[in-house]
Amino acid sequence: MKKITSAVLGLLALSLNHSAQVTTTVSAPPPNGYYATVPAMPTGSNDCVYHRAAFLIPQSELTGFLLTNSVITTVALDYIQGVNIATIGQFSIYLQNTPNTTYSKGQTWSTILTGMGLPVYQGNLSLPVTAGSATVPCTLNGPTFTYNGGGIYVAFDWYAPTANATQPALHFVNVVGTSAGNMVYAFTGSGGPAPATLSVTQSFRPCLHLYAANTASNEVALTRFDTYGKMSNLFTAGHVPTAQIQNRSISAKSGIAVTLTISGANSYINTQTITSSVPGGGYATVQFAPFMPTNLGLNQMTVVIPPDQDNTNNGWLWSQTVTCNDYAFIPPLPVTTFTDIQYGLNPSGVYAYKFTPASNALLTGVNMIVSSNTCSRSV
Repeated sequence: MKKITSAVLGLLALSLNHSAQVTTTVSAPPPNGYYATVPAMPTGSNDCVYHRAAFLIPQSELTGFLLTNSVITTVALDYIQGVNIATIGQFSIYLQNTPNTTYSKGQTWSTILTGMGLPVYQGNLSLPVTAGSATVPCTLNGPTFTYNGGGIYVAFDWYAPTANATQPALHFVNVVGTSAGNMVYAFTGSGGPAPATLSVTQSFRPCLHLYAANTASNEVALTRFDTYGKMSNLFTAGHVPTAQIQNRSISAKSGIAVTLTISGANSYINTQTITSSVPGGGYATVQFAPFMPTNLGLNQMTVVIPPDQDNTNNGWLWSQTVTCNDYAFIPPLPVTTFTDIQYGLNPSGVYAYKFTPASNALLTGVNMIVSSNTCSRSV
């Protein structure tokens, strides 16, 4: 556990932004493994009957929206733990486009709302009743919000007269992107009133998922690259690297060129073109020509696809070590059975088994086989 100002934060696993065919989803501020025990969002506890908050999502955290003029349709709250008693409150969400890169709305609620207009969501919010994580979507029912390419100011207003959960909801927060400035918030119990001044500042901000209609007409992402982390120069038959792409456009695409370049101890370049049609949201895998290293040392491997509407996901870098007779799969390939692999066994070389267990399997041992080559070793 880590403590930042008055909040206790826990470190957990995190997820990344993703895009789909019809809807683009951006996690912003993005989760980075922390949660807060103080109310940056509604918690359902009886000391948080009234709650207000405001913060900035800078443009740097919104690059997942490929184009400006993306219409945001849903704002989802990201909880790591729900309440133990059903809690329903009145909840409002305000959004405002801004060129600001740091929070500058101050702490006065009336000033914060200046320029934000009517709430984009207003209505009941039911906090999740669960001991585990949950995402609570709020489908916007107010004025249409069209993202214009800059940052977004966010403000929350919550009132739940029956809030009495003894297990308050805990929510994910981002504690790294503080260059955008602190968030501000305040809360009071049933005695009220709703806070007019958001007197509490924090160096974290609550994590949200923003959903918008996908408008990308030319967007492809390189989502996976599979090869060896270590490779033996005794692999005279060569190894076939593979790469996976996802078509994140709204329509089918074909003719996608995928190029693998290797430099360093060994040189190699090969381009494979996906000629079949890949539907929007669909995946395709290419197999490169066999790679046969001859020199020991470090290979720098680069996979690229052509420029498109989001060039941040068009490349993949990988380092590979070539040794006498070691090899290793990093990352593991999607194989769930043993594979017998033999290389140059006349009279020396590599003989090994590769096994990638299921995600819930327990690895209890590893069988090591050392070749008779004079340069042999076990790792």
